[in-house]
Amino acid sequence: MTEKNPSSADQTIFIIDDNFEVRHALQWLLKSTPFQVKTFDQGQHFFDYYQDASPESGCVIVDIQMPEMNGIQFLEHLKSLHISLPAIVLTAYGDIPITVAAMKAGAVDFMCKPINPQMFLEKIQQVMEQNLAHTQRIKSLSARQLQIMSLILQGKLNKQIAAELCISISTVEQHRALVMKKMEAKTLADLVKNALVMGFPVN
Repeated sequence: MTEKNPSSADQTIFIIDDNFEVRHALQWLLKSTPFQVKTFDQGQHFFDYYQDASPESGCVIVDIQMPEMNGIQFLEHLKSLHISLPAIVLTAYGDIPITVAAMKAGAVDFMCKPINPQMFLEKIQQVMEQNLAHTQRIKSLSARQLQIMSLILQGKLNKQIAAELCISISTVEQHRALVMKKMEAKTLADLVKNALVMGFPVN
């Protein structure tokens, strides 16, 4: 059986905001897209759901200012669990310093409230297309290539990888070349950057 390639319909947009009206408005806007939508009134409810659900591809839209767990704490927890979902933060105009901190915590973009519907939909489409491309790249790697990429990201040399996996250095070199090609990386720095964007663990 061939593995099904991910498509837009397989992707889910997760909205985390303690304001019901905001959640409802964003969910209504996203009805025009092919994506699935799930909403949560706080970050912990998202994590409770995600731990029990099958891994899903998509993105997260999270409000910066929330009780219990704010947007930055949410992003930090997302990263600690190696959940590879790109995150867009929602912020008020006066939250710029906090927004900068959120970007440093891993957010891929931000949007100011009140949301411009057309800009919002365009940004979501862009992020989801990028995420789908990342997912397809990861899925294109064989189990051995994923294993070797993980060791490369740990800073191990070809000869060390060969010894650890009990394979020849030439085999490692062949797999490494394929990993770089499939991950669209010309240098090790590119590989690390792309892996981080995709949520792949980097030591």
